[in-house]
Amino acid sequence: MLTKSISLLFFSTLFRSIFALQERDKISSLPNLQFTPKFEQYSGYLDEKLFYWYFTSQSAEADNNLIIFLKGELENVYSWTKLGHLLFIDLPTGSGFSQNITTFTNAETSKLLFNLLQNFLTTYNLKEKKIFLVSGEYSSEIVSLMALDYLDSIKQQQNSYEDFRLKGLIFIGIWNEVVQFNSLIDFAYAKGFTGKRDYQHLLDQCPACNQSRSSDCDYLNSPMQSCQETAKKIEC
Repeated sequence: MLTKSISLLFFSTLFRSIFALQERDKISSLPNLQFTPKFEQYSGYLDEKLFYWYFTSQSAEADNNLIIFLKGELENVYSWTKLGHLLFIDLPTGSGFSQNITTFTNAETSKLLFNLLQNFLTTYNLKEKKIFLVSGEYSSEIVSLMALDYLDSIKQQQNSYEDFRLKGLIFIGIWNEVVQFNSLIDFAYAKGFTGKRDYQHLLDQCPACNQSRSSDCDYLNSPMQSCQETAKKIEC
């Protein structure tokens, strides 16, 4: 009887602790937000180090999916929360809102992140969800190492599939040469790799691109030879 009472007390305390963590990080309002979202949002730190922003799914059909996006820029006409629960994590450590910590190598970061995600899945009751890891600009190696370490741990019987239901990996990479070339034009200017004078000179040579985004402008195959040559110089 005493053992049963102790067990009930333990699980009751654990449930209250988990609920308190959720309530602490729950977002109730955002500046200039004039409507009520169809999903809940939570934001905080994993182990007080790595910053996260978590969105619950707004689709009942996709409730079984958890998409974990590690850094990078995300653009989509439609909401990713229609595809599942969505978790953003600021990587590498020390970037964005994540705090700088002693773990710097990608191998060490992948192991740290995997352990922290285990706690996160428990806190938000996501253990049964199918997990999709999405790499950002700098996290493709971390995603690969996490998957490799996890599969090795299953082979060595240190973990089981039920501990982390990894379903797939999605890498942000080159779609095709033309799209990559054209998109890097504005990227180089936005990041300061290309000066304003050189960028304006390019637009002068490519008048059709002056009023459009690089994704809509084909510098590489422009009918104007001067446009192609100027763009290639910027790329170099």
